[in-house]
Amino acid sequence: MSKRRADALVACLETMGHPFESAADCPWLDTLEQSYRLRLPEPFRSLVRYYRWPEFDVGPLAAFSNLGVHDDDDLLKAPFRDKPILEWLQANGLIQIGRLATGSYDPVCLNLAARGARASIVSIDHEGILLCRRKVRVTQLSTSLEELIAESADDDQTHGE
Repeated sequence: MSKRRADALVACLETMGHPFESAADCPWLDTLEQSYRLRLPEPFRSLVRYYRWPEFDVGPLAAFSNLGVHDDDDLLKAPFRDKPILEWLQANGLIQIGRLATGSYDPVCLNLAARGARASIVSIDHEGILLCRRKVRVTQLSTSLEELIAESADDDQTHGE
């Protein structure tokens, strides 16, 4: 079931012009989950496991690449570069999957603390974390990864007409 959900997301992303390459497995998935100290939620886990992709923008998300390289914008390195931010995100049940497409340094994350079966997509005010503010601004971007991609695909079709 999860692979089918990932396949559907990739099909949608490819219609928006984002290149994906199918893969039999992801040898770095265990390492990635150990680094996060969390299991990736579905369907994102299946995306990582069965597909490779370069960085891409979808809606407000500038997604990290999943190429298995220790590049500054790859899932294996990018979320772990800034230790204070990483520690805050981990303590709050957040997995960084990219940044805002505006070019901001604010992390965009899967929110595992969200209610329901699906992880919502949120952006976090990185300055609030670095300045040790009591309340850090968390902005919900979408109720799920699927919803974010569907909304972006709808926007692409609307603006493309």
